[in-house]
Amino acid sequence: GRPVLIEEAIPVKSGETRVFETRKFPIGREGKPPLLGAISLDITQKKRSEEALRASEERYRQLAEASRDFIFVLDRSDRFAYVNSASEAVTGKRPEALIGRTRSSLGVSPEMLARQKEANDTVFATGEPLFVEGQYLLGKGGRPAWHNVTLVPLRDGNGEVRALLGVARDVT
Repeated sequence: GRPVLIEEAIPVKSGETRVFETRKFPIGREGKPPLLGAISLDITQKKRSEEALRASEERYRQLAEASRDFIFVLDRSDRFAYVNSASEAVTGKRPEALIGRTRSSLGVSPEMLARQKEANDTVFATGEPLFVEGQYLLGKGGRPAWHNVTLVPLRDGNGEVRALLGVARDVT
């Protein structure tokens, strides 16, 4: 047979319940019935960390969704990896219409796209946050709108800037 992976919560001597990941596998013996081998690993801390991360991400998602500011994450290919629901009030486009699309999908002028790119490139290059005052965006219904934008680098596990978190506040 094939190895089987089982995750189970087991009470231990201290009275605490720990989570173990156990891999069970047959050990073949010539001419005899196979034995059952097992290797168990205590993954309690890993599970606690995963749950804490999930809870933290949910809190930040709720915070971003409650904001009237346009909050977004742009990846290195200049595509929206995340936008909050305020994107619709700011751009007239629902979040799902922007995710995976480039900044140019906002309908801003080529000059503004170039200024935004310069600011974004600065954050990617320096790894430092940047505040940009009075960026012009094409707002909902095609009306002009001015935003103060804060750009913050988002780093991967190696410390490399992998994306930008942006917060655009309408100051029209």
